Amino acid sequence: MNKTLVVSALFLAMSSINAEEHSSHGAHEHGSATLGIAQDQNLILIELKSPAFNIIGFEHAPHETHEFDAIESASNQLALGGKLFSLPKSANCKFLDVELHSELFELEPDGHSDHDDEHEHGDEHEHGDEHEHVDEHEHDDEEHGHSDIEAVWTFNCKHPEHVSGISTNLFSLFENLTDLDVDYIVDSGQGSIELSPKNALISF
Repeated sequence: MNKTLVVSALFLAMSSINAEEHSSHGAHEHGSATLGIAQDQNLILIELKSPAFNIIGFEHAPHETHEFDAIESASNQLALGGKLFSLPKSANCKFLDVELHSELFELEPDGHSDHDDEHEHGDEHEHGDEHEHVDEHEHDDEEHGHSDIEAVWTFNCKHPEHVSGISTNLFSLFENLTDLDVDYIVDSGQGSIELSPKNALISF
């Protein structure tokens, strides 16, 4: 099951609660990210959409060992859903899994993604000069482009009706993250809130 599609489908059912505030942040602003929380029966789905800078510290394609290490470290931290979010004990929630999506996570130390291998050979000798010229521009685009990270965490709660709030440790783990625009739709209601390092609790 594609958790991102599930969250998106559930959020289509709610109105744009905080549209003006969200639009004021722009589509890609360092420090800012969005968090969506949706309930699907016993499942609590939490979706993060963030510029890669907030999570990794940069957005260009990695070239150095320490950059690949930073990506791996961020991926490992994002995988710790049970330590990123705290749900009420009375809800008896269990962290199930996480789905991570970013082009940076697909890159290998040789600079290519898994999808690039099939195009690695072919016309490189026939169009040598042209290929070299294109690579120079592609490299420049990689250095100055924008990359995003999406993560969807899934929790299964035996008593979802007891989920009256969720707190997050995202700010303490990722210091470049300074504010989170949160929209939620759960059985008890729907709403929005803006979180900061000083206020990391979502109350439903």
